[in-house]
Amino acid sequence: MVNAANSAQGSEAHHGWETAKQIGIPTVKSYGRVEGDRDKIGLWANGYPIWREAMEYRVAGYRYTPTATVSQINEARGWLFDRNQPKAGKESIGGLLALDGRMGELKKVTRTIPEGDHLAGEDLWIRWGPSGFGHGITCVGYDDEVGFDVNGDGKVTNDIDTNGDGKVGLADRERG
Repeated sequence: MVNAANSAQGSEAHHGWETAKQIGIPTVKSYGRVEGDRDKIGLWANGYPIWREAMEYRVAGYRYTPTATVSQINEARGWLFDRNQPKAGKESIGGLLALDGRMGELKKVTRTIPEGDHLAGEDLWIRWGPSGFGHGITCVGYDDEVGFDVNGDGKVTNDIDTNGDGKVGLADRERG
């Protein structure tokens, strides 16, 4: 209901997280998929069992943090790995990271990893927007071996000014 029951309108990520925190989210098994049943758009779920189950799937909290610099990305990676709280002798329990941004048109912002490279044939985002609808991505891990030669110089680097802005920063990273 945070988008006036208009699925074409979208909503802000904050509204979804507040819903997940305050009342929870029912599973697809109990409620179904809105995309698969357009008649459910704009309707609150009906029935105690659905809402009882939703209470079991709530988030304890969330916070917004920027991911616009290399150090901020490294903090996010630490969160994914062990919530930035390593415990000696214990298994790491990682966190969940949800990114929100303008995705742009897929063909303009994604590339396919070439044959012979790690994860060849997979598509990856090489940049955000600049236009298009906002959308979210849920990250549950990372792979430092993934890389792509964005500027076409035949190298996959993180220490060269690939975009010509006079500094080496997050926009220049081609690996990890």
